[in-house]
Amino acid sequence: MENKPEIINSKEETMRKMRNCFTVLLLLMFFACQGQEQVKKKQHRSTRPQFQNEEARARYRDSMQEITNEYFKVREKYELARKIPQYRVTIDENTGKVSGTDKLMLVGEIPWNDNAFNHQLSEGETKKFQDLSQQKRKADYRKGDEFNPEDYSNPWGIHLSGDGRYVVVTEGMVDAGDLVRISFYSREGKLLRVHDFPKAITPVQCEFNTTGTYFLVNDCCSGEFIFFYPDGKVLRKGQYNELTGDNGGSYGRNLLSENGLFWVLDNNLRFVYNKDTLLDIIKVNLISINNDGLIFCHWGNDLIIYNPLQKIILFQFNKSNINRRSLIGNKIQIQFENNKSFEYEIVK
Repeated sequence: MENKPEIINSKEETMRKMRNCFTVLLLLMFFACQGQEQVKKKQHRSTRPQFQNEEARARYRDSMQEITNEYFKVREKYELARKIPQYRVTIDENTGKVSGTDKLMLVGEIPWNDNAFNHQLSEGETKKFQDLSQQKRKADYRKGDEFNPEDYSNPWGIHLSGDGRYVVVTEGMVDAGDLVRISFYSREGKLLRVHDFPKAITPVQCEFNTTGTYFLVNDCCSGEFIFFYPDGKVLRKGQYNELTGDNGGSYGRNLLSENGLFWVLDNNLRFVYNKDTLLDIIKVNLISINNDGLIFCHWGNDLIIYNPLQKIILFQFNKSNINRRSLIGNKIQIQFENNKSFEYEIVK
């Protein structure tokens, strides 16, 4: 009977040791599983694209697609490199003579005019429209609000239509480049329409098209665009990504033909439309588009005239000695480094 307590104590000690061993074993198994999980996560993070790494971070519209192989495969699909130009054109910069095609006729030497379709307002007219827009903004202030002419109401752009009949005034924070309002006037000063933006936008484009027949606005942050008639009516508006299905976020300067039928949305890819019909998707640097849908654009070290209806490169020029160029209607104007300028007509 005297040894009984020792036996009981021995059993209790054995049970305690077994419990401790079991606890240690469970802990070792737990940490081993955690280590394997961390290794798997690390391996997964190292193999997936970086832009999917930080799920808590708001993903930019581009989702960093520019650095992924998938993105470049998409872009390669729309390269013009595989298209062979119908005519490789060489032009003598001294005489203007064309070699390589009879489809481009020399009209003659011309004086270069950067403002061929941009009539100029006099200094007095410019101040008149600045004052008109200020007065309109002041009248729109709520009663009791103090008007500050140094405020965001300052007009920062006066634009004259190609026919010289309409004036478009853009207003916003001059230093920040934000656009809050566009006012459309007749040349005589009659206010025709006002377009207010619910929130200030930062336009990458706020100008007339090449021939001054439509006023184009394109927000570089949201991808929203509006094509206005010179009197302020809306021809077309939309949002790049919703319309095209493309996820690009590098919104650029859109193109619109003189007649308003052909237009191009500019981003990482360029979507070419005839009215509501998508004609083509290309990757070039845009210059202008005419009423036949021909696009004048940069293509590597060359200039080309591209036909999206037939999906062919019509003309290819070497641009190494070309300073300026334009496509208006069926007329091509080129100024060379020697400051000689020539006009050519595309023969249909």
